[in-house]
Amino acid sequence: MFKGFGLGVIMELRKKYIIYSVVAALILSLVFRCAIVDGFRCLVDKPKNVVSVIRLEGEILDSPGCPSWNNIRADVEKAFAHKGLKAVCLLINSGGGSGVQARIVFNGIRRLAKKKKVSVYSFVEDCACSAAYKIACVGDKIIACTDGSVVGGIGVIYRGFGYVDIAKKLGIERRIIASHKSKNFLDPYSPVNEHDEKWYKNEIMDVAYKNFVSFVKRERGKRLKSDSAELFSGRIWCAEHALSLGLIDDVKDMQDFVNEHYGKDVAIKWPFVKKKSFMGMPLDAITHLICSSFRLELKKLLEQEVGCYN
Repeated sequence: MFKGFGLGVIMELRKKYIIYSVVAALILSLVFRCAIVDGFRCLVDKPKNVVSVIRLEGEILDSPGCPSWNNIRADVEKAFAHKGLKAVCLLINSGGGSGVQARIVFNGIRRLAKKKKVSVYSFVEDCACSAAYKIACVGDKIIACTDGSVVGGIGVIYRGFGYVDIAKKLGIERRIIASHKSKNFLDPYSPVNEHDEKWYKNEIMDVAYKNFVSFVKRERGKRLKSDSAELFSGRIWCAEHALSLGLIDDVKDMQDFVNEHYGKDVAIKWPFVKKKSFMGMPLDAITHLICSSFRLELKKLLEQEVGCYN
């Protein structure tokens, strides 16, 4: 009796094993077939044209989170490394920053564009002013994304604060020992020195301004439709006026421009969006850490008060 029962169980298990094996084989064959078909489709339907995008946002400074060359170099090099690359679109949204850092970014992008022999197009979102406009000049064309986009701001500025009166009210005495008077240049805790102010404007700001103007004239060339002093007065303009001045070449959405020039089947490679972080630590990790710490403290409190916690 038991022998027959055991044999029946074995036969039943064997049937289930066979059924499961057949189902598993069918699933594996289906997955394998899909993988082959998708792989073949990728080879057949591989887009002829690839256009990559570089985002440049915020104040241009060599500081964490800012679009300096040190911070964006890896992303820029990746953008120029795609196979079948036809063009690179620089998507700008910046009011300016360091003219030196802007020139370094300009040089880096220009160098890669020449090496890879691809076109670069600068697209202005909200604004590309001052140092950001200098970077925009790296493009074969500068294009405003909308008629409300703002460009210009060709000029040089120094901003600072004076704390002389506050120091006096607080009874703080400024003590300076320097090898030369000029070493204490533009000290915010000392009264304004007109001689230093004049020297800084003539030797630093005026030189930087002349270089900026020469740079824009050289890069924009005959496309500039005006050579008036107002064009280089630090003023900013909306897209329509900027187009009439020759500061930009067109007003068009980036997606529409890319589709018109490289076809609707073009593959647009967007940059990898990094998760926001604080002090190099992802925000979700910080949130988890805070919640865990709070939960631990709450547990301790409950254990002290009621002697139990689940």
